[in-house]
Amino acid sequence: MEQKQQQLSLAQKRSLPMFFIIARPRSGTTMLRTLFDRHPNVVIPLESPFMLRYYWKYRNVKVWTREKILDFYNDIADENEPEYLNIRKWTVDLQQLREDLLALEGNTSYTELCKVVNASYESLFPKQEIKLVGDKNPVYSNRAEYLLKMFPDAKFIHMVRDYRDYLQSMLRAGFVKGITPIIAHRWRKSLKLNFKLQRKYPDQFYFVRYEDFVEEPEKYFQKMCDFLEIPYEEQIFDFHNYKEKFLEHYGVEDLELYHSKLFRPISNKNVGDWREQLNKEQVIVAEAVTGKTAEKAGYPRAYKKIPVSIRLKVQPIRIYLFATKMVGETMRKLPHNMKLQKFMERGPMLGKKYWELVKTKK
Repeated sequence: MEQKQQQLSLAQKRSLPMFFIIARPRSGTTMLRTLFDRHPNVVIPLESPFMLRYYWKYRNVKVWTREKILDFYNDIADENEPEYLNIRKWTVDLQQLREDLLALEGNTSYTELCKVVNASYESLFPKQEIKLVGDKNPVYSNRAEYLLKMFPDAKFIHMVRDYRDYLQSMLRAGFVKGITPIIAHRWRKSLKLNFKLQRKYPDQFYFVRYEDFVEEPEKYFQKMCDFLEIPYEEQIFDFHNYKEKFLEHYGVEDLELYHSKLFRPISNKNVGDWREQLNKEQVIVAEAVTGKTAEKAGYPRAYKKIPVSIRLKVQPIRIYLFATKMVGETMRKLPHNMKLQKFMERGPMLGKKYWELVKTKK
């Protein structure tokens, strides 16, 4: 008989330790999140980047009044926002969550509010004693330092996929407007930032390559469990047997959106797809951007020389990225403005126009 999820008290929700899965999109994090969600001692909700999305709005709140807590609740449950930005797709008792948050009036922090939200997620997998609360959002892959400010004792699992397989997957999905150098830049930036944090906090970061994990998933998942100080549970690899249960709740359309590849056994068959999917120029552009950083992660270059013509094409994108970085840093020092934040979230539109112009020129 399957066990229902443990009903956590508000005190337990506030006190459970946190961990984060960080990686660029299309890097195996949904698979990894599902494995942890299948673990009987872990609760880890679907993606919703509310923690950092509203961090700059609420980071300076010292006194959490009823009105301020309701503002926060209405933000994370806003029906007018895209579904991936709120928690309405979660299996969560919104009324109970609202009551729990209001019960923290006065004596709380933004960090505690966020933890209570994640701990309120009700997994569709059977659970025993909940010992750990997780979070997985690829948009956090370049922002782990802010998560550490919020959760200084949290642990991080940092997964990296070959930047060329990552690139071809991102291009196929139409992410980041299909701008190869920006996709490669964000991969490199994420790797550099998280390697730096790993050197600074070696006991809080666990690094794993996607290719190694899918080759030997049991071996590496056991290492992750040891890192997180939870027991290794072999049955987590039967997650693909729960498809019907997920269909009962999400339906076919949502299942394809959130879990399209989840109900298949783990496989390494997609490793190295870039050799067939990317053309030579795409690979060289990516290697021009990632440089030695990729080699430090164990991904040797396919081409040793970068033509001057490629460097010249990429340079304006580098300048554009530097400018947007400066704008972002300035924004974070100013009073919070949600309209300006949403404008920045729209993505690299100027970069898209430039890249569409130069990528067709030979």
